[in-house]
Amino acid sequence: LAQSMGSLCVYLTYPLMFYVPVDILIIPAKEQFLNYHSFTIEFWLRVILVMVTFLFAILIPHIDLFIALIGALASSSLALIFPPMVYIMVFRPTFCQRFICMLIMLFGVLGTIIGSTYALKDIVCALSGLPIGGGWPCQLPPEH
Repeated sequence: LAQSMGSLCVYLTYPLMFYVPVDILIIPAKEQFLNYHSFTIEFWLRVILVMVTFLFAILIPHIDLFIALIGALASSSLALIFPPMVYIMVFRPTFCQRFICMLIMLFGVLGTIIGSTYALKDIVCALSGLPIGGGWPCQLPPEH
């Protein structure tokens, strides 16, 4: 029962995450399809976006590894690199504050490099048919 309720929740709320893309795409879609009602255009736009994401999930092998790569690139940048950079540009900090911001940015760059490297390694291993998550480089399990 719990799994079916969870599936139902995902099924009913998944299209909600497309609020911003639909808000952006609805204007050109309305201009393209002038003869249709606004609700109909928005409904089919949401259906198409959901189906495209399902197609990506089906067609891309090991999509979880690609999501890990995107996460390694984006999360470090958004959390550790851009905020101190903006702080330096906006507030003109003292030398000590600037030094701390640079350390945070360096930590973010290192995290991006390490996370991306291991995500790329896992993608290469998975596409080569080798086990993922092991040492560097991709290694076959030892024979007994």
